[in-house]
Amino acid sequence: MYMRSGGYDPDKPTVLFLHGYIGSANDCMRVRRDHQVCATRVRFCALDRPGNGYSENYSAEGKGHLHFGKVAEATEDVLRAYGVKGDIILMFHSLGSYWAMALAHQVRDICSILQCVAVCCSVLQRVAVCCSVLQRDAVWHAFDRRSTDSDSWRWRIQVRDISNSSDMRFVGGVAIDALATRWVSPRDPRWISWNEPSPEADCNPNAPLHDPYGYGDLWKLIKTLTPTGLVRLLYATGFGNYNVVIKMYPSDVQGAVETYSMSRKFIDTAILETERWDINCGYAKAGEGVFAELVAFELIVVPKGLNLSALALLNPRSNVTIAQGPKENEHSGILLHKDYAPIVAQALLRVIRKVEVHLTET
Repeated sequence: MYMRSGGYDPDKPTVLFLHGYIGSANDCMRVRRDHQVCATRVRFCALDRPGNGYSENYSAEGKGHLHFGKVAEATEDVLRAYGVKGDIILMFHSLGSYWAMALAHQVRDICSILQCVAVCCSVLQRVAVCCSVLQRDAVWHAFDRRSTDSDSWRWRIQVRDISNSSDMRFVGGVAIDALATRWVSPRDPRWISWNEPSPEADCNPNAPLHDPYGYGDLWKLIKTLTPTGLVRLLYATGFGNYNVVIKMYPSDVQGAVETYSMSRKFIDTAILETERWDINCGYAKAGEGVFAELVAFELIVVPKGLNLSALALLNPRSNVTIAQGPKENEHSGILLHKDYAPIVAQALLRVIRKVEVHLTET
């Protein structure tokens, strides 16, 4: 997985941006370049999910690896490799909320295991060799019901150096028109059923492959047409506002975004994630509890975007901002467009300030 990192003050929290569906680390470019955000001197990290941006495609190890549980594990590995630890503010857009919650669950589980290891070592002080091994290479075990050939429980044991993981603490969050595990049915008015829990079958890591919005067929058509050059022709002519979102990015990254957005791996990933919407919702749901512990949580809701303010129910300190985005595409434009990205930057600044006050007081 590709990660972009800039700015670093060890006494400041780290902002971690997780992009949404068919997005990339470049989606937060206007926010991370905001002069007020830069002045905070926080470390700003942004990752490309597998198959998006500059990251390699999803693992070919089997269908059991093509979900946000594995993405969260890989994300934790990348953060550890880059030395990211301490206080972390999660900033996420759209489907990035599922990624953020799955990551929160991943890190919390590892921290719990490390605490368990510490207790074991305090009890077994006489077994010096055992303790030194456990403290150096903590054993992480988890079960995964998904299997390539059956639906039976399958235990996975991995030995990993996770010394940095115990120092990761999620302290703040900024949700930008983001999905909740409570979500509206595409057949119902969004303002009526936004707060109704999804049926268990629609938010479960063991759910069958399913395309609730029908996006998969569209991406399969695009995949077929891309080699003909028709997709690039439509972009160049502006037909159907096909290029409107890409032109919202800063000019210096538009070329890169256009290139990887028409790559085979990008299109394959769009199809793959579309079919696993319910599965990834299940992995996200496991991490909801971590969000209740955030010191500050800002939510930006776009009336004509996803309009899913149900995320606010996860934290008693939530602050919801209803913001109008550009009429061409409010959902993406609230983050990408130069005239609207400052709304997100101000929300992030509020979280940074609250987190810093909290850390000072504690």
